[in-house]
Amino acid sequence: MNTATGFIVLLVLATILGGIEAGESHMRKDAMGRVRRQYCVPVDQPCSLNTQPCCDDATCTQERNENGHTVYYCRA
Repeated sequence: MNTATGFIVLLVLATILGGIEAGESHMRKDAMGRVRRQYCVPVDQPCSLNTQPCCDDATCTQERNENGHTVYYCRA
């Protein structure tokens, strides 16, 4: 086997192994996403509109704090 053929074989092997690893990583990420989605923010705790939902049918509502800043809290 000459150098060019060996290089091509290694390139194909690396591509196959890289694809397998990417697939496994994607599956792990999905499993972690399910775990994270099961978590909810307790009532009367700060929340974000783009992250976990509030627990106990509460909603993430916008309020003003004592400094006049806009904050979000889970309120029932």
